[in-house]
Amino acid sequence: MYRQLCMLLVGCWMLMPTFAAAQAQPSEPSVISDVLDAKLQMRERWSQHAMWTRAYVVARVSQSPDADAAGERLKKENRNIAVQLTPVVGQPASQELAQVLDQQLSLIANMVRAGTIDAQAVGTSAGEPIPFDRYDAEWRRNGDRLVQMLGGEAAISSTSVADPIRAYMSAVFREFVSRMNKNWQEDVRAADDACASAVRVADALATRAANLSTHGAVGTSGVR
Repeated sequence: MYRQLCMLLVGCWMLMPTFAAAQAQPSEPSVISDVLDAKLQMRERWSQHAMWTRAYVVARVSQSPDADAAGERLKKENRNIAVQLTPVVGQPASQELAQVLDQQLSLIANMVRAGTIDAQAVGTSAGEPIPFDRYDAEWRRNGDRLVQMLGGEAAISSTSVADPIRAYMSAVFREFVSRMNKNWQEDVRAADDACASAVRVADALATRAANLSTHGAVGTSGVR
């Protein structure tokens, strides 16, 4: 169900802004086609990432036996993204990018274990939510590392790449927290936000990759 909803939302985002942007630029047809293909492929990758991250969160929180399988599929998507973003981060850094994305699985698993202990300690039957504030900083650090890798040296002060990535990371964290606390309405809202933010991430990275292909060069750090 989530897969169909997420892909439907992505489909709506895929058409109008992409073709409108292409029509606004007086380029050769082959160049326009390449730009469109790159953006569509980037959106496909990040929509898959949002979907499999969701599947992993749901399975891990519920301690479902398919959690490991969902995690392995998510890791595969992390590597797909790293390969696709090699023009942005450079070949030496692409493996590190996959590792940074993989760290999110470990963070989620660790938070589930800690949250389960906390729930047993404070009890949730009286409606007391499990506190996850102390894990938020570590989650944000992972997101900041992604921003640095994908946005270059000026990424921290640039909003074109940083804002979509941080919005996506925030939405995924909300998915996790709301599911742990059985706040199903907030869980659905967070899932919608994650899917929409994933499209924004894809568009920002596709734009950055297009700009780098024209003007940029990979530095010694592997980040353009």
